Amino acid sequence: MRRPHAGPLVDLAQLPRPQRVFRVSEAPPPPPPSPVLTKREAAAYLRVSERTVETLIAKGALASFTIGTLVRIRRTDIEAFVAERLRSTTP
Repeated sequence: MRRPHAGPLVDLAQLPRPQRVFRVSEAPPPPPPSPVLTKREAAAYLRVSERTVETLIAKGALASFTIGTLVRIRRTDIEAFVAERLRSTTP
């Protein structure tokens, strides 16, 4: 069966492009970073595995605390851990 003719062909390059409007002032501000991280978030922050974070905690190299059975790490403790590592490796 033949399709009915839809009219003349149109060159899409000649059609006007719609304008994209970005209103920065309307976007909500991002939430502030959490002062307390999970093991997964700490691992992502340090770009290591969760197992590495668990090992650091077990060795006492990285401070943590528990809420019931949940392990949490303060962001400031992670930053202190990184700063200490930088001090010990810098000549």
